[in-house]
Amino acid sequence: MAEMTHVQRVSAARDFAERWKDRGAEKSDTQQFWIDLCSNVLGMEDQTTALHFESRTTVAGWIDVAVPDAKTFLEQKASLQAGELIGKLYKLLHEQNVGPDSAASQHALNVLCVRLMFCLFAEDAGIFLKNAVLNYLAPVNAPAMRLALKRLFKQLDTPMDLRDPYDEQALAVIPYVNGGLFTDANVEIPNFADEIRELLITELSADTEWSQISPTIFGGIFESTLNPETRHAGGMHYTSPENIHKVIDPLFLNALTDELASIINEPGVGAVKRRNNLKRYHDKLAGLTFFEAFNPTWVQNGGALALAT
Repeated sequence: MAEMTHVQRVSAARDFAERWKDRGAEKSDTQQFWIDLCSNVLGMEDQTTALHFESRTTVAGWIDVAVPDAKTFLEQKASLQAGELIGKLYKLLHEQNVGPDSAASQHALNVLCVRLMFCLFAEDAGIFLKNAVLNYLAPVNAPAMRLALKRLFKQLDTPMDLRDPYDEQALAVIPYVNGGLFTDANVEIPNFADEIRELLITELSADTEWSQISPTIFGGIFESTLNPETRHAGGMHYTSPENIHKVIDPLFLNALTDELASIINEPGVGAVKRRNNLKRYHDKLAGLTFFEAFNPTWVQNGGALALAT
């Protein structure tokens, strides 16, 4: 089934509501109701295996319909859409670059896209105030967007006690982010056309809920957007958390989980000794080094270790 536009989905939802107005019995129509909704409004293609009817709950009772893969389905769909938008942003910015094919310009564009994606996620996931970046950038027109982003990145790299006390409120609420992502003030930012500004402000910020996108798939977006070979080969590859666990659990996570459980549940151990054992375990975790050399079409770079931590 082809992906529906927003207008088509709204129309499908209205048609669905009209079809089921004043009809439907719980015993006889439940399955038909849910299959109709999931197929014709939500666009689910494999309802016969995806929908589990009358599943027993953990307490006494039954649930009309369960969708065990719903989280993965929604996460994958949102992630693929976000990846496509970031790829579109990359392409438009690349066209604005002076000397776009130089190694320096490509590196700068990669850094810019990663910075923007971090900001988009942070304002939706509670790391920043909700819509903090959107509220700062929305009043800025396209010709001024380049300098506005330079100010934003400088603010993100400036500790609170070193900031200009006269910054406008929209910029003052932007928090300090350590770690070096925003440290290089010389990263090239190309000029913005109206189309690029609209893509960033409306489609990527206002219309995309980045908190629904698991950090475990960010590696896939990075790989498809910033790696020219992967980008030309056909875009991002999604790996669900369940499949990531199939790899990392037997490699190291099961053993670490069992070790923690044995420390917590060890009988006859006093509070002081248990706390010391937990501290040693914590220090052990901090000292572990993982080399992730998986094929990105199997487990995307960064995803497995993000999930493990």
